[in-house]
Amino acid sequence: MQQYALPLKVVHFCVAFLVLGLMALGLYMKDIQVIEGLIFYYNLHKSLGVLLLGLMIVRIVMRKIFGAPDRLDNHSNLEFNLARLVHFAFYALLVAMPVSGWLMSNAAGFSVEFFGVFALPDLLGKDDELMVILQDVHFSVGVALFAIILLHVIGLVKHHFFDRDETLGRMTSSKLNASLGSGFIAAVFFVLLTVAYLWVSGLGVHNDTHGDAHGAAHEAADGDTHEAALGEEDRGVHSKN
Repeated sequence: MQQYALPLKVVHFCVAFLVLGLMALGLYMKDIQVIEGLIFYYNLHKSLGVLLLGLMIVRIVMRKIFGAPDRLDNHSNLEFNLARLVHFAFYALLVAMPVSGWLMSNAAGFSVEFFGVFALPDLLGKDDELMVILQDVHFSVGVALFAIILLHVIGLVKHHFFDRDETLGRMTSSKLNASLGSGFIAAVFFVLLTVAYLWVSGLGVHNDTHGDAHGAAHEAADGDTHEAALGEEDRGVHSKN
């Protein structure tokens, strides 16, 4: 087998676009000042995180079913083992990212919903100290994931431009590898460099800022819930009168 199975290709690019979207959304949420907008985008972020976790479960199962292409002849043992290590890190981080966000939300006293359709079970009770730790974990996993993505793209550049092999074609197609491969890699690299620049320059999501925004969104949501409860009580009193 020289290419990945089509279902694996589809899930791979769905995960890739979703992760880039979540990173972009994380950068965008940091500057939102309107509380209603902050709550909306945090709920959207959580829902997309649930989708990512579901896709990763599907991806792991499909990888077991379909397997991976045979090793290319020009890949050294070092490259082969490094690629395996990177893929293992990808899978671990792509699962750890949404799970840490799920736990963080639970520790803040909130359930995680999937676009209002259903809610994931609460794995933790409210614990403010643990929530701060989980915020650090969630942010650190995101940084590590970005670093692995960058390493992945650098490896792809090496194989496409220097080795001129079929590494890219195995996840896309031989035709795309020959005709659009360079443009595809350049576009991905540009997106990653843009995100890196925003992050490093201070325009992106720093850990303290992320924590403050997350806390504000939760406090606002908690306040809305409290006000709704008071409203129900008032309506009950008036109806009795």
